[in-house]
Amino acid sequence: MKVVCVLDSWGKTTPNVDRQSVTATTNLGAIDSPRRAALCVLEKVCKSVEASLEHVPFKKLDFGSTSVLEEFYNADVVVVDMTIPVQQSALFYHIGVRQSMGMKHNIVLFYDTDVEQSLSLKGFMGDARQKLSCGANVEFLPYLVDANSVPVVVENSTLPQDMCMHPEKGMSLYYQLKKRLIELQKENIAHQKERFLNDLRKARQSYKGEELVKHLDGMRRRLDDPQLLSVDVVFNMLLSFRDIQEYNSMVKLVEDLENIPNNTISSSIGIQYHYAFALNRRNKEGDRQKALNVVTKALSKTDNQTPDMLCLCGRIYKDMFVESDYTDKEALDNAILWYRKGFERQPHEYAGINLATLLVISGKDFSTCQELQRIGLILNNLIGKKGSLPSLTDYWDVATFFEISVLAQDFGKAVQAAECMFSLEPPYWYLKSTVGNITLINRFRKTSSQTGDYQLFCFWMDFFVEATKTETSATTFPVLVLEPTKNFMPSYVQINCDGENKEVRLWNVVQIAETKQQSQWTFQATSIKGVSLYKRDCRAVFIYVMENSDDFHIFFSSESQRLSFYTMVSDMISDQANAQIFTSMDEEEVVDFEYDLDDKNNRVVLGRGTYGIVYAARDKKTQVRIAIKEIPEKRTQKFSHYRGNQTTE
Repeated sequence: MKVVCVLDSWGKTTPNVDRQSVTATTNLGAIDSPRRAALCVLEKVCKSVEASLEHVPFKKLDFGSTSVLEEFYNADVVVVDMTIPVQQSALFYHIGVRQSMGMKHNIVLFYDTDVEQSLSLKGFMGDARQKLSCGANVEFLPYLVDANSVPVVVENSTLPQDMCMHPEKGMSLYYQLKKRLIELQKENIAHQKERFLNDLRKARQSYKGEELVKHLDGMRRRLDDPQLLSVDVVFNMLLSFRDIQEYNSMVKLVEDLENIPNNTISSSIGIQYHYAFALNRRNKEGDRQKALNVVTKALSKTDNQTPDMLCLCGRIYKDMFVESDYTDKEALDNAILWYRKGFERQPHEYAGINLATLLVISGKDFSTCQELQRIGLILNNLIGKKGSLPSLTDYWDVATFFEISVLAQDFGKAVQAAECMFSLEPPYWYLKSTVGNITLINRFRKTSSQTGDYQLFCFWMDFFVEATKTETSATTFPVLVLEPTKNFMPSYVQINCDGENKEVRLWNVVQIAETKQQSQWTFQATSIKGVSLYKRDCRAVFIYVMENSDDFHIFFSSESQRLSFYTMVSDMISDQANAQIFTSMDEEEVVDFEYDLDDKNNRVVLGRGTYGIVYAARDKKTQVRIAIKEIPEKRTQKFSHYRGNQTTE
């Protein structure tokens, strides 16, 4: 905390002022000594509270020196002595400027010996407070000195002659100043913490990817200021690192705190939970065992046996079981034990779905295991209370419904949940957790089902597995094709770039025999006239096929999958004279074009297809011939739910 004071002797601060102009009301020799005593008190107070103290001569402040004004206006606290009447007007002005800038920590000292001056100044301070102007953020401390020359705060301009005040007690100026500076210091720290947390929230909202990583690293360096270190600040920093999977940064932050002497922040149960969580996820050599030690030590205290901590212990044992290539049965039993304890302590979706998954892995079956049936009922009830499946906006609620449906082998409901999961656009590591559980189930439980629902479920598993990959070299992709009815059709697209027969194949997962609609296509490279990225969803592209006046709006499982497809198709058609390769497509973009007209001044029709009429046109800017397709606009987008050969919405 920085304190600036305007508290000098009369001779130093205003040597050019006519001393006779104020001698009628002030004995200058009498006030120099008490003011010096007050200055000494302020110096001792600042030293005791570890605040930096800067002296600003009144003459330089009154003159308006830029550096002095900047120092005065930006100080955390200013202390001014208004004992000298001719200084009062200027000092009140500068305090008012500070207040207009939101600097509200201002302390006024006054050597209270002259009754007339005292009443005048106190009256002004009182009026100012009522008007919420000058005095609204000013602490007024009138003082006298006792028999031992100790400055004492008074209220009525009188001090008993026999009164001797201990410098660090009661109404001594030292005690009163120290009390106020400590209060202001606490308020200043609270303000710094609030500003840091606000900056952290803005960073999470404003930045993504590598930009967010860099910004959080910069905010982490701000925590080198010990005044910012508190449980809530560290906790929010850990949450921010967790959301971008910066587990190493989480571990390092907590371990840096543990190296600080007399630090109690790192021992908080919330901090310990995230420390163990990060160790388990980072999973360097020895991390998982260290995480287990942290959790078991915390759980040795009854107060720490929260559902989250109990389930984290179960999670670590579950990861140990998977890491052992599914051979460590003791780890499996311990995982079931701790997840069961967490579910019994407080039934919730996370504990329940993991407990049910592990019970199925251990050989239990929904049709015969009462515990599994009870868990299923509780989970369905918990999710049902949150609303219908399409109305759910929290990914984990939908994913729990998806997993419990798979456990119960109700693949129709699992497909409905998968469609909702896609629409929520979850980050890949959310999907990775869900896919991991389903993979475990499929490994230990085989199914012979060949129904349409099961085929669609297998498609969605392929779709989500591809979404968890950060890199891809595949030539076959699970995709969703947006139909003219605005339904999404589960499909696969395959690219053949080898040899002379370059082509793109597209086929639907479930064939609909009752309709005559085409369900598979093969596009030769020469028939593909263009490909573009869709701005409104980072997972989608348009591919234009001129020969049948159709285009296809295709959604991939991730942005990297989309980019891979776009690059391969672009390379495939790049040597074609009439090919159009666009970097983006947005419905809000306006292309300045003109239609080609025939002899009768009618637009030239290139073709009529399922999606609408295609007209010939020319881009005015580039003079490139283009095709304009008019498609009826639909406002809603719905998924089709396929049950065998039937379609319902």
